[in-house]
Amino acid sequence: MLSSTESCYAGKTLLQILFIFLPVTQICFAQWTWQNPLPQGNKLMSVQFVNSDLGYAVGEGGTVLKTSDGGNSWEVKYCSPNATSNNAVYFINEDVGWVSASAGKVFKTLDGGDSWIERSTPFSCNLNSIIFKDLNYGITVGTNGLIFGTPDGGENWYALGSGTNKELKSVYFADELKGWIVGFDGTLLKTTDGGYNWYPYYSGTYYNLYTVFFADTSTGWMAGDLGVVMKTTDGGLNWTQLNIGTQNTITSIIFPNPNVGWMSAINLVLKSTNGGNNWNIINLTSNHNILDCYFTDENNGVLVGFSGVIIKTTNSGSNWTEISHGYYNNFSDVCFTDANNGWVSSYDGIILNTSSGGNNWQPQNCPLIDYYSSIHFITSQTGWSVGSAGTIIKTTNGGADWNTQNSGTTEDLFSISVINENTAWAVGNEGCIIKTENGGVNWFIQTSGTSKLLRSVFFINEDDGYAAGYSGTILKTTNGGDVWNVYNSGLYSALYDIYFSDLNNGFAVSDAGRILRTTDAGNTWILQIVLPGFGLYSIHFVNSMEGWITGNGGMVARTSDGGNSWQQQSTHTLDLFNSADFINENIGWVVGSQGTIMHTTNGGLTFLEGESNLNYPMDFILYQNYPNPFNPSTKISWQLPVGGDITLKIYDVLGNEIATLVDEYKPAGKYEVEFQSAVGNRQLASGIYFYKLQAGECTAVKKMILIK
Repeated sequence: MLSSTESCYAGKTLLQILFIFLPVTQICFAQWTWQNPLPQGNKLMSVQFVNSDLGYAVGEGGTVLKTSDGGNSWEVKYCSPNATSNNAVYFINEDVGWVSASAGKVFKTLDGGDSWIERSTPFSCNLNSIIFKDLNYGITVGTNGLIFGTPDGGENWYALGSGTNKELKSVYFADELKGWIVGFDGTLLKTTDGGYNWYPYYSGTYYNLYTVFFADTSTGWMAGDLGVVMKTTDGGLNWTQLNIGTQNTITSIIFPNPNVGWMSAINLVLKSTNGGNNWNIINLTSNHNILDCYFTDENNGVLVGFSGVIIKTTNSGSNWTEISHGYYNNFSDVCFTDANNGWVSSYDGIILNTSSGGNNWQPQNCPLIDYYSSIHFITSQTGWSVGSAGTIIKTTNGGADWNTQNSGTTEDLFSISVINENTAWAVGNEGCIIKTENGGVNWFIQTSGTSKLLRSVFFINEDDGYAAGYSGTILKTTNGGDVWNVYNSGLYSALYDIYFSDLNNGFAVSDAGRILRTTDAGNTWILQIVLPGFGLYSIHFVNSMEGWITGNGGMVARTSDGGNSWQQQSTHTLDLFNSADFINENIGWVVGSQGTIMHTTNGGLTFLEGESNLNYPMDFILYQNYPNPFNPSTKISWQLPVGGDITLKIYDVLGNEIATLVDEYKPAGKYEVEFQSAVGNRQLASGIYFYKLQAGECTAVKKMILIK
């Protein structure tokens, strides 16, 4: 018999900290728009055209792109308010289509992608490919050998047997009955009854296979790692490996007619004009990783891939036009002096400037070095940037010219804080702190008292300043840096940014998802929030109340109450944000990896939907139901410190399962469900029942009493 107990096999380290449990806030379907690259920068996984004009592409961050002019222009849409990874798209006509995604999600549209309905398969997994034979019957495949079928247009999905636990990557049907699935380790499955039953076939290879295509029920191809391409002419009974002249991974294959075929690969495409017997390599002028291709005929085709790249041909590959455009550098910092004039520095050694609020970006003529890590302008004309090997450059004409200054050090510099046209500080490796009092004509080294790498420096005025860095290091000065004192942060992770909204209130963020706060001018620091799975890399305030933090996984969160609570915003990307800058509580920018530059004109908020709690629980807890005893319903709540697949089930005193209330993936957070004493057509009798929560290795069971 089940007992009322809680257990979790995962070990925990207890930290003696002051942890503030903040009120639950709401997730914001946020108004963050792409400024670079364009039309957007998320990885695109799949592309399909319904006709010569209408096409769709999907990718990370819940991204759905739509074109109505043959791929010349694309409209950015999203099918979910979170960072779901959309892996494949399939439209059966101009209005009805489906997207298979991560976490076992399938999205359906009935209006050409203007709105989407979310449905779930029985298991939380990555769904890599999807196809529909008609408006009702469809198949989607994914990780762990999972195959799901739907008989009702995607409203309900049922697991089908595959006989394998290998990851399945692609599914294709040649007609109503015959279909094929390929996957890892050369996995090949075939159906001859429309997808109800699948049987293994010998593929002739043990390499991972990513794509399969059949021109008819007899002739087909499959391809994957190391340029492996297999061909069959007898419906998949026998396969022959083709020599295609490259070992690049093949990601997709399509034949718009029986003779002309295309394959996409990492950095190139391949073309066949004789039914796939021979393939010619076509090198692209730009260096992009292509993940999918689609050709509406032998002349017109579109490629999609990493960083939102979209490339098009209208003459059978003789010429290619890159529809997407922008810069794909890893941006380190951003600084705007007003709504129009801004700059970004990069870890690739370039600096970009805009005079149009970010609508257009241009590279500036700066010295070529390994990287620029920080940039700071005090007017639209005067600014500094620092970077590798002690580099400091200054401009007095908005960046039209940059002049190198003698920093007096060869240590890598990671941050600069400028108070006025004369006074500034920069920090870097080996505890390096340097200061100028004459606009950078001379820089002199200050004694920091530490050898730790310093990632951030922030001065409130000419006297009061702070620096933060590796191993939780925090330094403070009250005399312009003549003396720096070391303060205990209580952390050992790297602090990447430090910011003070006034003389007393300050924050520091770490790459381990920690937010530290002080209310007494940095003398004591408390751990305010722990965000499992996130690294935090910047924090910025525009006044004592309004501030933002950024991090990996597309993390942007806002506070409107001076840091007492934080509200996560939906950016629709998983890119890492290294920096944020706001000129007021509404207008701001975030920059980061893969060339990401995003912009908001309303602080990142539009409308509220669902719940998102940045105050992630630190323990696995199943709470006592309320009310208890109950009749006819009661509420059961629990909290998860990390995300995972969970089940919540009801049992009687004999251990018989009565009901399953939850069986799906849940992110870290707090949850509540209602249990009714009427289960289906059955009315439960009075007595003792148990509810059991299972989350990975953590289990909790509690008793409840039904009284009538």
